[in-house]
Amino acid sequence: MMNQFDNVLKFRGTWRLYQKRVLDNFDQHKADEKIHIVAAPGSGKTTVGIEMIRQLGANCLILTPSITIREQWLARIQDAFLCKTVQAKTYLSNSLLDYKPITAITYQALHSMYTKQASDDALDSIDVVAYLKAQHVKVICLDEAHHMRNEWVKVLEQILGQLEGIRLISLTATPPYDANPNEWKRYIDLCGPIDEEIFTPELVKEESLCPHQDYVYFNWPTKEEKLAIKEYKEQVLLCQQELMDSKQLYDLVSSHQVLKNPNECLDRLLEQPAYLYALMMYMQEKQIVYPSQLNQVLSVKKGNLPTLSVKHLEILMQGILYDDTDRFVNKNNEIEVLRQILKKYGCIQRKQVKMITNERIDKLLINSKGKLESIKTIALAEYDNMKENLRMLILCDFIKKEALDLLGTGKMSQSVGTITIFETLRSQSVQMKLAVLSGTVIILPVAVASSICERLRELGYTSQTVKLPVDDYVLLESNAESGTLVKQVTLAFENGQIQALIGTKALLGEGWDSPSINSLILASFVGSFVLSNQMRGRAIRKSMSDPNKVSNIWHLVCIEPKMNKQDILYDPFHSIDLQTLKRRFKTFLGVHYTKPVIESGFARLSYIQDVGDTLDEKTVAKINKQMLEAARKRKELHERWNEALVCVNQQVPIEDVVELDVELLKKNYVFTNYWMFVMCMVITTIAIQAAQRLFYQTMPVTPFTAIGILLVAIVLIFLLDWGLSRLFAYVTPQHTVKKVGQAMLAALEELNLVSHESKYVRVKNVQAASTMMAYLEGGSAKDKHLFSTCMEEYFALVENQRYIIVRKGHKNALNKYFVVPEVFAKRKQDAEIFLHQVKRMLGRCDLVYTRSANGRKILLKARGKCFAYANQKMIDSKLKVLGKFE
Repeated sequence: MMNQFDNVLKFRGTWRLYQKRVLDNFDQHKADEKIHIVAAPGSGKTTVGIEMIRQLGANCLILTPSITIREQWLARIQDAFLCKTVQAKTYLSNSLLDYKPITAITYQALHSMYTKQASDDALDSIDVVAYLKAQHVKVICLDEAHHMRNEWVKVLEQILGQLEGIRLISLTATPPYDANPNEWKRYIDLCGPIDEEIFTPELVKEESLCPHQDYVYFNWPTKEEKLAIKEYKEQVLLCQQELMDSKQLYDLVSSHQVLKNPNECLDRLLEQPAYLYALMMYMQEKQIVYPSQLNQVLSVKKGNLPTLSVKHLEILMQGILYDDTDRFVNKNNEIEVLRQILKKYGCIQRKQVKMITNERIDKLLINSKGKLESIKTIALAEYDNMKENLRMLILCDFIKKEALDLLGTGKMSQSVGTITIFETLRSQSVQMKLAVLSGTVIILPVAVASSICERLRELGYTSQTVKLPVDDYVLLESNAESGTLVKQVTLAFENGQIQALIGTKALLGEGWDSPSINSLILASFVGSFVLSNQMRGRAIRKSMSDPNKVSNIWHLVCIEPKMNKQDILYDPFHSIDLQTLKRRFKTFLGVHYTKPVIESGFARLSYIQDVGDTLDEKTVAKINKQMLEAARKRKELHERWNEALVCVNQQVPIEDVVELDVELLKKNYVFTNYWMFVMCMVITTIAIQAAQRLFYQTMPVTPFTAIGILLVAIVLIFLLDWGLSRLFAYVTPQHTVKKVGQAMLAALEELNLVSHESKYVRVKNVQAASTMMAYLEGGSAKDKHLFSTCMEEYFALVENQRYIIVRKGHKNALNKYFVVPEVFAKRKQDAEIFLHQVKRMLGRCDLVYTRSANGRKILLKARGKCFAYANQKMIDSKLKVLGKFE
């Protein structure tokens, strides 16, 4: 088939290894007509996208989130691809009215045309779908796919639904991993599963990004914030007491239909096992007699349930007030009384019972004034270490413009904003040159402001400086557009006239770049994962002016204090900051704090992981001190990155691994293997004795006897071989997990769910830990991710999955009940294919369909058995760079 871009487009540069890897696999990804590429900031995803468009050779519509990025695409095509004999206007356009083989427009422009809201009448009159068909558009490229607003997605879905034979290329640096499940499904439905990912370590190895590290600095709430938390907890405890004394609650629970018709109610209640346990805990505490069947189903002994905690009371009230109301007949008055009790104590927000924490407390911790002290400590420590070479960016959400009048008065508010951060640092360090850059406020050192004003006048703009109540700094005012002002301040920052730039995420977020940044403080977590990852990407870009650049990224976490020894609501790891950070770190690949290991996940922050379950003042002070000391050792960090990557030859082997807790699996396997060993010894002994009796008997051996001897020997040898093979297969949990992985891979291959490349299941011990990791070696990134997802689902605790596998001969719940991964659970025949492979590798087991009456009973039993392990994390997934010999 003829390619219209032959002799028109040809890349004039040299492909980097990670770009070549993605392009080498391009042909196999075209099969499903959706190519979804995730590429770390700085990886040249635009260049990769252009090459894909070139290879497809059909008319293409490129969609971008902004005009700036639209023009960057067209400029990149001209600068790096367009053959010199070809005129750009023949093949490139930035308007649908002037359609060319490659036309780039914004998502908003497409939305406006489709919804007839375009400012241009000519555009408004276009029937977008008919027009695209007439122009023979066969390729649509979505750049920064994660930036699509809901209204843009809706329009795009409608357009794609009316076009046929479209190849969709989706490019993004930051997939919306922290989106809710429905949003994530919609994103994947539109873009397709992720085909390839260019990871940060690949770019560090190729020197496209600099070595870097994430640090976490903790703070306690201020006195005022602690008082607010204390008052909230006191209100919760009063609410708990009133609820537990409430006759209405007692009457409601006593009337629940599960007490009269347990068989009819159990099925639905077990969709929410935590709520069922909360009901039973309340009944036990109030001595309400409930059917023994509930204990049997959940495998708990009568009277052995724990005391009803505030956490379970919250779950109980959520069910009674909102999720399970139809089980309380004619009890609307009682329900309303309980609702008013919770409202009185501030424990209901938008139809959600909130007793452990609420949005007000979460917001208070996120915006804790104590973070201002953290910013000061970090900034002064970084300046002390780097001096004039420091290029620090501090990002926050708010400007706090009203604080300008309080500069230099000592009466500044302690809330986190650009002005308050500026004043805090200014009052502590005369040497460090600061600047504030936001949409409405620009504060600069006097000399810097003077030179910028001069440049602005040369460009035809008017500007002036306004004196501030503090020495050495002025306010800059100008009629220049925001982009021009940002560019001028950024140049001063790049040139070293400014050491610390304080700005808002809104202004410095999309499209802003400054490769000289070597320290970044993310002052809050209000922004999404996408924005945080973008900001992180800005800080780790390679700097031409500083080839040895090493960057530090600082995350601020406010943790809730223990109010007193009797604080039953205390949970130091509940911090909203910390939970957000843990979620985001699942996708942040970086080097371990102390070991030359590159992986994602929170575990690599060993200073925090090593403290266990304790986060008291002494522990927090120790962690913060370790963070500051480690941040000073930039040279050592650089060397650790090099050591982690030195064993890699041509390509960084980033594997999608699952890590399992050996200890939770070991005990039952040891017991089983002991008896298998005994069985093998018995078979061996019988075989030897039989052979002796047959060969040394005095009676002559007839041909029939000889044949009999031979058959017996073959059978015994087969049994011995079977027994020994099973023994060695299960001699350790590692061998068993490998067999599970091999069964998983075989089933995926049989259903053509993975590529045809060579693939191997690897299971290895993790050094100095009671865990092992399993991963797929070979295959595509999609294959690896699918395999690790299936392994994680297989070893997950039984909850309400469609199919489960029950292994025979095992008593330990964690070795008896396993989950059929979702990819096999959609159709019975797929589940049976998976079962066949599991049987082949692991021996006797049954497939249970949990939606049948009998299957439901087995599910209930399995879930009850597994409840004892609910708080034990058996499996986790992460990305990890594996060395050559790992």
